[in-house]
Amino acid sequence: MKKIILVANFVGDFNGESNNRFNYIFNLLNKNDNYKVELVTSDFSHNKKEKRQINTSDNDVTFIHEPSYKKNVSLKRLYSHWVFGNNVYKYIKKQKFDVLYLGVPSLQMPYKLIKKYKKRDVLILTDIQDLWPEAFLMINRNLFIKKILLAPLRYKADFIYKYSNFNIAVSKTYLSRALSTNKNNKGEVIYLGTSLERFDHFASYEPVIQKHNGEMFIAYAGTLGHSYDIKTMIDAFLLIENDEKKIKLLIMGDGPLESVFKEHAGNNTCIIFTGRLPYANMVSQLIISDIAVNTISQGAAQSIINKHADYAAAGLPVINNQENNEYHELISDYECGINCKNNNIQDLHEAMLTLIKNKELRIKYGLNSRRLAEEIFNRDVTYRRIPEIILELER
Repeated sequence: MKKIILVANFVGDFNGESNNRFNYIFNLLNKNDNYKVELVTSDFSHNKKEKRQINTSDNDVTFIHEPSYKKNVSLKRLYSHWVFGNNVYKYIKKQKFDVLYLGVPSLQMPYKLIKKYKKRDVLILTDIQDLWPEAFLMINRNLFIKKILLAPLRYKADFIYKYSNFNIAVSKTYLSRALSTNKNNKGEVIYLGTSLERFDHFASYEPVIQKHNGEMFIAYAGTLGHSYDIKTMIDAFLLIENDEKKIKLLIMGDGPLESVFKEHAGNNTCIIFTGRLPYANMVSQLIISDIAVNTISQGAAQSIINKHADYAAAGLPVINNQENNEYHELISDYECGINCKNNNIQDLHEAMLTLIKNKELRIKYGLNSRRLAEEIFNRDVTYRRIPEIILELER
C-alpha cells in the first residue's frame, strides 16, 4: 500500500459541516484501498483567525504549528506562512511516503517540499486554488511593491508550477498560468465545485432569514473583502423602486471590510447582513432566494470560485460583473444569467430589474444554472478524476 501525504494550509473544520476542497479530497482518497493517506495542515484557522479547535480524533490528520495573523493581506500573514512551510518541511522529511499532494497557496510549504523532493522517487502533485502573488496586486498597485516585495513570491510560484509532476487547478485561467512556466508541464482543471448530494440534503435546513409572502431575495454569498465589489452591488440595489420593501438584498459572509460595507448600506432595512453562516445554513438561504450576484472588484485575480458552484447548485439565475472571461463564458454558454460591465452601477442595476420583472427568464436561467452544476461542478463526479490521475502518473 502506497502512502499519500496531502498538505494544505487551509482546510475546514472536521465536524462534517465544511465544504472545503481538501477535506473532501482527504476523505475521497481515504476510501481507496490502494493508499494510506495522511492530511497535514495548520493549527491556525484562517477563516476564524484563531487557533484551531481540534475537533477530530483521526490519527491520520496532523496539525502543524502556524503563528496567528489578523489581516488577510499583511506581512504578518506572509511570515506566518513562512513559519508554517518550514515547520511542515521539518515534519515531512522524517516521514516515508510515495506521493505528495500539495495545496497552493500558501507558497513556502510547497516550495520547500518540491525543492527537496523534485529529484527523489516521489510523485508530486499541486492543487492550485488561487494565484499568488497576482491576488495581491489589486490591493496595492504601487510599482515598488509589485517589483520588489512580491518578486520572491513570484519566483516561488514559478518554481512550484515548473517542478511539480502534475498541476491540478480550479480553473483554466490558473492552469494556464501554471503551465506557462514549463512547456513540458502536465495539468488538468478540476473545478472547486460542491457535492450536489450533500448540497441537496442541506436544502431542507431552516433558513436564517425567513421569506414572507411576496418577497424577493437577491443573494450574495462570500467574503467581504477587497476582491469583492460589494459597494457597487449595494448602490445598484438602492436604485430599485422598493416602496413596499418586498425586495431584499441578503449579504452572507464576513471579512475585513464588513464594517465598511455595512456603513455604506446605511440603515436600509432591505439590506440584510447575515454574517458568516455555516455551510448548511448558507445553502438553505440560497435555495429560497430568487437571484444571485457575483460581484468581483476590478483587477481581481479570481476566476472560478466557490460561490459559482453554490449559485449553480441552488439553481439561481446569476448577475455577474466579473472581468475574468472564464466565468463570463460559462454564463453565456449555459444561458444561466446576465453578464454586466465591471464596476458599473447602472449596468448592474438594469440586470437586477430585468430579472426582478421577468419570472419566466428567472426560471429559464435557474434551470440552466442547475444544469451547469450537474455537468461540471458536481464534486461527487469530477473529483473521482484525482485518484485516476495519481494512478496514471504512477504507471
